[in-house]
Amino acid sequence: MIKVGYSGSPKTRCYAFNKAIPKCAFDWKILKVEVGRSPSLNCKIAEEGENAMKYSLQRAGAEPLGYEFFLANDMQIEGAWLAGHQAVGNALSGEV
Repeated sequence: MIKVGYSGSPKTRCYAFNKAIPKCAFDWKILKVEVGRSPSLNCKIAEEGENAMKYSLQRAGAEPLGYEFFLANDMQIEGAWLAGHQAVGNALSGEV
């Protein structure tokens, strides 16, 4: 299971998710973080990236679980990551 999204503080967000769910067989972990990009993306730009990731996962056949949660394989996840990264880059350069 994967949750897509952008956060100003991925570690804090992940910690909050893990504290909010009952102890179970898994913990959320951070899979990918953009290096060198300002963590202070505005909501609109973050939403562009998140929507691009969700659209990519849906097109690739990942199983939507609601909102930004999906059952996806490594190839679907990598494609979504690239789509989100490109969408944010385009938004930051004014190409939205």
